[in-house]
Amino acid sequence: MLGTKVQLEIVFVHLNSRIPFHLYLNLRRTKKLFPQYKVILISNLKQVTPRGISKHQYKPGAVWGQVESSLLHPREYRNNFWMTSMARFLALMEYQNVQNVRLLHVESDVILASDFPMYSFEKFDEASAYPIISPERGVASILYLRDANASRRLLETMLAELALDPHTSDMLILGKHFLADPDVCALPIAPNGRENYRVFTPQKIQDNWTRNIERFHGIFDGADVGIYYFGTDPRNSRGISFLQRAIPSEYGDAKKWILQYSEKRNFIDFVTADGVVPLYCLHVTSKQLRMFKLRLSAKIIKNNTKGLDHELRRFYVRVGLAQVVFAIQRRALAFLK
Repeated sequence: MLGTKVQLEIVFVHLNSRIPFHLYLNLRRTKKLFPQYKVILISNLKQVTPRGISKHQYKPGAVWGQVESSLLHPREYRNNFWMTSMARFLALMEYQNVQNVRLLHVESDVILASDFPMYSFEKFDEASAYPIISPERGVASILYLRDANASRRLLETMLAELALDPHTSDMLILGKHFLADPDVCALPIAPNGRENYRVFTPQKIQDNWTRNIERFHGIFDGADVGIYYFGTDPRNSRGISFLQRAIPSEYGDAKKWILQYSEKRNFIDFVTADGVVPLYCLHVTSKQLRMFKLRLSAKIIKNNTKGLDHELRRFYVRVGLAQVVFAIQRRALAFLK
């Protein structure tokens, strides 16, 4: 495929602030792994990116204003986090309206395996695909959009849900979109077998995952693997990241999974009674910078996938200090008002 025009493009979106260092590293990592694909950063600001990364300037319009004015989430939280997480869908639609190419959106803290099945998405029939992780939520860790019509349909769901609930989120919208649009594919999040999921997981969605494991020959991390084995986002707990903490509201029962590091793939495999099943991506919510560097991630993966029988805590000094500074600034501004 080297030297040929590939319809599928890999896209990252970052809005309202300078890109964080983990995203800079991830852009470089992705381009090294997939040099034959166009890797794009969409942003509404001018950004400094690694060599070889294409950039698209997104200009927020009337729909941005409509969405932002409808949301009731606090705008001061992480540069208007709730808005920008949904505005990614606006930016993706605007880009597809111009280019009308297949898009594989990757979240900034999601790393791809070198054997990620790009070829499967190049000719994928369904309009969109992403992991479904609970009865209410999907996640855009990996979000495939076939064409401009697919992104418009997702936007229509977002606007409809926003009209019903001004406290909605991107994950709730993806959950609703999966239920509303029969042309959405649920990317599998764990191996086959009821023992890998909680008892409330519908058989219908397990059958869906089974078909798609056969189609892709692997699994996609929505959030469970990254959170359970590599830690929660330390920004949510003043610099503390929790490892091997179960999320009982979600389908996946991560504490029952057996993972191992694959020397051949330099990534993670699920170990099952029938053999190993490759994991194609990892949602590094803890944002450990070494995980975004090809040569440094192997040791962390080996250590963290061994598994323990108790919860762990890790404190990230840099994150903790940044949270303290931010809290002081926010209180100072509130006092001055």
